[in-house]
Amino acid sequence: MKSLRFGAAFAVALALAGCGGTTAISPLQNIYRGNYTGTWTSLTMADSGTLTVAVAGNGSITGTMTTTTLTLTGNVVGNMDDTGHFTMIGGFGANGNFTMVGNVVLNGVNLDGVYTTTLLSTDYASTMTLTPTSGP
Repeated sequence: MKSLRFGAAFAVALALAGCGGTTAISPLQNIYRGNYTGTWTSLTMADSGTLTVAVAGNGSITGTMTTTTLTLTGNVVGNMDDTGHFTMIGGFGANGNFTMVGNVVLNGVNLDGVYTTTLLSTDYASTMTLTPTSGP
């Protein structure tokens, strides 16, 4: 009988412990979130251009990229983790798709990055400097 009372008391204690409800833990916002625009430069290909991106709180990236030499504009999408590592893919239509993989750091409010662009199976070392335009 004693063990039956202990078992019943233990069950009531477990039930009460679970009655506190649930607290949703919101994911941390990516510290790089925001809207940025600036320039990129290829260190191994004679080209440069502009890059405009929006980094969402979850790290997703959308934006556009232009080239100066080829006078092309393409869209980019990708992800950036909370350490600044990013992967973006984009396309210049008939001139081919490309990937950008690298890292950024916050330099004051600017994003400075070093990355590799792969276009038509060729890798190009590149850099970027982006400044915030508005909002997170």
